[in-house]
Amino acid sequence: MSKPTELTEREREIMLLAADGKNAAEIARAINIAPNTVKTHMQNAFDKLGIKGPGATKRLILRREELLHG
Repeated sequence: MSKPTELTEREREIMLLAADGKNAAEIARAINIAPNTVKTHMQNAFDKLGIKGPGATKRLILRREELLHG
C-alpha cells in the first residue's frame, strides 16, 4: 500500500476536504477547479492509498489523521 506522502499537494488538499465531508462540487467551488478535475484527483489519490469500492470516502475519513501527519 502506498503512503499518503506520495500524494501530490493537490490530491492531499482534495482528500482532506473530502474527509471533512465535502462532495466534489463543494470541493471544486472551494479551490476553484472543475468538479470533474476533483473527481480525477480523488480517484488518483484513492488508487495511491489503496482505497477502493463502495464506502471509499468513509474509509478515507477514517484515515484523515494519517493524511494530515503523513
